[in-house]
Amino acid sequence: MSGPRCEKGFTLIEIIIALLVLGLVAVSAVQASGNAINNLLYLKEQTMAHWVAMNKAAEITLAPADWERDPSSGTAMMAGKEWTWEYSIDDTPEPEIREVEIRVWPEGREEPAAVLTLYRETQ
Repeated sequence: MSGPRCEKGFTLIEIIIALLVLGLVAVSAVQASGNAINNLLYLKEQTMAHWVAMNKAAEITLAPADWERDPSSGTAMMAGKEWTWEYSIDDTPEPEIREVEIRVWPEGREEPAAVLTLYRETQ
């Protein structure tokens, strides 16, 4: 038989292309898992900050009538981490109601991780 030989197998170019495709898939998978971890940490921080804000809101809601003289900033511990909080009091169209905006952020950050607004009677 003097015809062309038919060998079975992959050529070097086919193997290189397959490895390139597998490499791209692996890089995409690592990047996706990194994004998922970052999102998880972000959501955990947001949740903790919101809990600190809710605790402060409960304190303000249960405070005595002269609550507006309480300190408007401070720190709180939550999940082994120190959180800074502050609140501002604004008037509303209703003279006996005040708007209280509570902002919370982790130590070392400048932007609030959570902002909560509540309304409280002055009397």
